[in-house]
Amino acid sequence: MKSPLRSVTLLLSLVLLGGLLSGCGKRASRTDYPNTFDDAKRLEEARPKEALEEYMSIRDANETKDREKAARALLIGAQFAESPRYSGGSEDLRQEGQRAAHDAYKQLQEKLGGTAAAREALSGDYLHVLEHRIDQEHSKQFNYKLVDSFVKLTGSHGAFSYWFALGLIAVVVKGVTFPLTLKMYRSQREMQKMQPVLKALQAKYKSDPAALQKATMEAYKEHGVNPFSSCLPMLVQLPFMIWVYNTIRLYEYHFAAGTFLWINPSLGKQFPGIIGADLASFDMPLLVLYAASNYITMRLTPSPDPAQAAQQKQMSIMMTGMM
Repeated sequence: MKSPLRSVTLLLSLVLLGGLLSGCGKRASRTDYPNTFDDAKRLEEARPKEALEEYMSIRDANETKDREKAARALLIGAQFAESPRYSGGSEDLRQEGQRAAHDAYKQLQEKLGGTAAAREALSGDYLHVLEHRIDQEHSKQFNYKLVDSFVKLTGSHGAFSYWFALGLIAVVVKGVTFPLTLKMYRSQREMQKMQPVLKALQAKYKSDPAALQKATMEAYKEHGVNPFSSCLPMLVQLPFMIWVYNTIRLYEYHFAAGTFLWINPSLGKQFPGIIGADLASFDMPLLVLYAASNYITMRLTPSPDPAQAAQQKQMSIMMTGMM
């Protein structure tokens, strides 16, 4: 019987492939009409999503050759995305539009700063007004209140409270999932003990796959081993990881006030795009450290079976890449 790790690896591969495909198809270039403001305006009422895509297409087409036009497209697109005209009363579309508007305002400041549209957005403080509105909506949720209470517990200190709150959340989640992790490691040890038995059965029934599968299942039952018990706890932990991610997203605008070791405005300005200026910014060293620790942790439980060891190595690389 094939190791359950192969099934898990296949599942993760499909999830990763689906994410890549959806990401690739999200911003396909439009070819059925010219990139003009009038065309985008006409689409707003009947097809709001396509109208927003058209504004972004105007930005893409003019980002290098006409920065003013690209910036104007970003500004108009952002204002449309956060307006009721985009959502049409749909809560999902309203939240989607707010996220799109937030991204557009940030791009306006970071990539097209100095243009008339960027100065208009800056003078009107459009980004912070939108962030405040979103934050007020998020503040009603339990997850937001939980993080906020952790931050306020230590005085909302920028150099300590925010990363400390993240650490507390990690400890809580780790405490909840620890029994599952322990069960997974125990199951892996049980499977390792079964390897001599399984090899003997493979040698005995090498020309009869059906008999081999039946004998393998009987051997698992006789020794009280569940071949899937080593991977199921790992899958059960995924909802907790998603919960942590969503919780942090709810409180994300406040993390801009937090720093941690090398993550600070000074180094962030010296190495933009590599070192984070705050805890709400991307930080490459932190990502590398996390990926390395995740890979090492998964490799600390080697299998005596060469085939299973190869699958385990493949899975460790897959999980690290997804994270």
